[in-house]
Amino acid sequence: MKIFYSSIRIFLVVLLGAVLSVSCSDDESGCGTPEITRVSTAQNRAETIAGGNMGDFIIIQGHDLCGVQSLLINDVEVDLRQAFITPAEITLQIPRVVPQEVSNQITLTTGGGSVTAPLEVSVPPLVVYGLAANEYALAGETVVVKGANFDLYAVTPEAGKVTFGGIAADVLYASYDSVVTVVPTGIPDGPADIVVSGTYGDGTAIFPYRDNRTLLISSDPWWGWWGGDYVTSGDTPPAISGNYIHVKREIGSWAWTEVVGGPNNVDGSTTKNIPADAMQNPANYLFKFEVNTLKPYSSNQIKITLGEDNDASTYLWPHYDTHGVWRTVSIPLNEIVKDPKANPDGYFIRFLFHGDGALDADIAFDNVRVVPKP
Repeated sequence: MKIFYSSIRIFLVVLLGAVLSVSCSDDESGCGTPEITRVSTAQNRAETIAGGNMGDFIIIQGHDLCGVQSLLINDVEVDLRQAFITPAEITLQIPRVVPQEVSNQITLTTGGGSVTAPLEVSVPPLVVYGLAANEYALAGETVVVKGANFDLYAVTPEAGKVTFGGIAADVLYASYDSVVTVVPTGIPDGPADIVVSGTYGDGTAIFPYRDNRTLLISSDPWWGWWGGDYVTSGDTPPAISGNYIHVKREIGSWAWTEVVGGPNNVDGSTTKNIPADAMQNPANYLFKFEVNTLKPYSSNQIKITLGEDNDASTYLWPHYDTHGVWRTVSIPLNEIVKDPKANPDGYFIRFLFHGDGALDADIAFDNVRVVPKP
């Protein structure tokens, strides 16, 4: 009988210990005053960090971290359902929410009290890269503004703002990296800024619409050795910025067919307006133009030259089809200018058809320009 009662006593002691343990881990009413000893990344527990980025996984290390009632980073509340909590560690993801009040602190509140620890969270900026398809889109066209962190700044149909040259446009749809809107009427002539604003923080991003910085070939007016016969302001395709180049003809295989351009000493040449930095550091710039293929550019070869009249300044533009609408083409300038050097007197520039295969060409070009990368 003594053995029986002793066994019961041991069992009750073990059961009581288990209950107390569950109480600390689940009910957690037995936790003491919380203490944070370190904040680390999830990849390296041994190294203390002073800050992090939104979306990073971090670990809060310490003692008595149980019975968590709330966890704030700045004034942004962490969803405890998404955190893994033990009395010694809390693993969580820094929320992608812009704080209204920045304290650069973690504030942890448990049944045993509150504790803070320093943590500076980097807030990524609201960024606009430009229009996805046609940077010279006409009024009334539905366009997609590309960028980043639109969701973070609450750019929504209800609260987001988009303007073209100060004229408001409706936000039809928004996601992390895209805003769909309609180009409004009444935009002043010439270049205009696209401005996207959100609800949170001071998020505002600007991108030039109808960018005419360092415009090389616009046909307003036309200049060059070649291409005068191709200049038009016709209705097919509709003009997007005054006159444009329209090549509508049969081009034979390997037929040397110069479309537009000329050397730097031609009257009216605008190539001397290219910043010297662009030709010395072309990796930081883009070569852009608008194109409309009423028939696919599917054979032959368009060669684009800028700099000197040689292969080191020539780009072979791949076959392309816009399906009868205007599209903006963007080429890294260093893919054209492969021998960087500046010339204050300007540069040779040319669009040339010269390649294998005959082409029934029906293609329009406009607004050839060099601009800095965003």
